[in-house]
Amino acid sequence: DEPAKNIDEQIKAFEAAAKAKKKAELATHFNEHASYISEYVSFDDVFDPKWLNATVKLDVAKQQIEEICERYANDVEALNGICESVDTATALSLKRCYKATKSISRVVQTKAEIERELRSLAERKAAEEAARKEKEVAETVAPPVEEKNEPIPFEPEPQEMAFEETVEVSFKVTCTKAKLALLKRFLVENGITYGKV
Repeated sequence: DEPAKNIDEQIKAFEAAAKAKKKAELATHFNEHASYISEYVSFDDVFDPKWLNATVKLDVAKQQIEEICERYANDVEALNGICESVDTATALSLKRCYKATKSISRVVQTKAEIERELRSLAERKAAEEAARKEKEVAETVAPPVEEKNEPIPFEPEPQEMAFEETVEVSFKVTCTKAKLALLKRFLVENGITYGKV
């Protein structure tokens, strides 16, 4: 049994050495064909352990590597085209996405998501800026008017009381803050009592 065990160990060692040599050849072949994609794809990303089987010829495995490299090269070319149409920060995000997923369709989805977020951010900023400008204009036109809940008392002169009958009218006003301030000033200057309805 000892000689059979030694022969078995020698066969396993020979097979392991043959697999290591084949893998090294395949890695070299990959590196020769992957210069354009090496930033995104490594040999380990494409390596198929079946290639090391004795039943898979070296030329067949090399052909598969070339096909994989060509597919990734097409992806990288598409990625570069997409990245040319966006700003630098977005391009870096898209390249990181491709490196992580190896999927050009995922890159396209990510680009759409980023563009949606940028549009939303721009719309929010525009709305905030418009609100800020509107507030500045309102403050420039008229200072803030202090709201009063109590009617302003007015005591008419005795001669006015004799000639004019007092009437009460309720109405609603829709206007700018500046015009509201003018209306209140008019009411006060003319001795008209007012309050909220």
